[in-house]
Amino acid sequence: MLDPLRDGAGHLVSGGHQAAALVTWVVPFWGLAKPFGLQERVFMTVEWADGQRAEEVEDYPPWRAFVPELLSGSLDWTDSPHTGHYEVVWAEGDDKVALLDRLHPAHQDR
Repeated sequence: MLDPLRDGAGHLVSGGHQAAALVTWVVPFWGLAKPFGLQERVFMTVEWADGQRAEEVEDYPPWRAFVPELLSGSLDWTDSPHTGHYEVVWAEGDDKVALLDRLHPAHQDR
């Protein structure tokens, strides 16, 4: 289910214009809901076209913050000044690599 979000990279688009770049990554964690195994959580970083970078956000089971939206191809952002509904356009190739290198913490440490 989470495969598209494992080192995912793309753009948030509104009205035909690119409003932001985003990256996602998946990290295992131990939690009380699954005490004898690991669960996975998803992190997301968004960098707006105006250069402002949103605080990193995370989602974890039962996936209520942003995972279902991203998997359906959209995202409703509720923090000002970028509040709105955005289409998610996933990047590929060199564009994806460039976004991961710029916004993904693990890629930045390489």
